[in-house]
Amino acid sequence: MMRSVVLVVAALAAFSSTAAAQKRTLSIAHFYGTFSGGGVAENEDSLYFAVTARDFDVVIARAGKGLKVTWTSVIRGGGDVENPEVRK
Repeated sequence: MMRSVVLVVAALAAFSSTAAAQKRTLSIAHFYGTFSGGGVAENEDSLYFAVTARDFDVVIARAGKGLKVTWTSVIRGGGDVENPEVRK
């Protein structure tokens, strides 16, 4: 879950450092929105445990003079292959 947020923040940082972004100044409002995605999560224990499918939603919104990041991660894995366990 935290990995997804880190990836979103890293992507925003990478975008802001590109030549195109440096040619014009973008306000923080350009980054507000809802972003959805999914993927397969694995880590150093994946050799011993199954990988898990994950879906996530990230919302970046104005909060006073800053911003608020809210995310939801749905993890599907374990249990019966036809009916995996779901955690939110």
